[in-house]
Amino acid sequence: MRRVIIFMASLCVTMTPDVGAAPRAQSLQPAGWREITWPFPRDAWPAGKAFKCDGPACGGDAVLSVRVKLGFCSCDGGVRDDDEVDNVADVDKITPDFVASGPGEVITVARFSGRIRSYEYNGLNQKRRTALGLALAHKCDLIAVSVNGPIGNAPALKEQAMRRLEGQDVIKWINRQLGEK
Repeated sequence: MRRVIIFMASLCVTMTPDVGAAPRAQSLQPAGWREITWPFPRDAWPAGKAFKCDGPACGGDAVLSVRVKLGFCSCDGGVRDDDEVDNVADVDKITPDFVASGPGEVITVARFSGRIRSYEYNGLNQKRRTALGLALAHKCDLIAVSVNGPIGNAPALKEQAMRRLEGQDVIKWINRQLGEK
């Protein structure tokens, strides 16, 4: 009888979900981001995913958008230069009047490589804002990312946006859009 009780107790322990797993998984997610509906008008490409961050880590008001443009990237060279980032990263969806803050840089997000570039623009009430444009290549496909937020917090905005982009849910979604697992 004692063996049955021990067996049943061990069975219950192994079948019980790890209660501590949910908080650990949540803590891996970048704080403050929540999914929102696609914020831009329809165009030739399918809508993607968008996230809003109202928390202090993002400067209080930031939006990140990501979408896959199949067959829209150089199959051989990937994303080559800042002009390409300017043209494909969907920053023009935020505003057509963006101005680059300086040269871009090479970046890797998960297993995707490309370029990132910072911009400035006038938001509502002529309030200066910052935007980031990312163009990431995968074979002949493009992952276009735009981020916008308050101008005074560009480095923190970049860090928070990268953490959100590298979240497992976003990477899984990108892989599904690319037809991969």
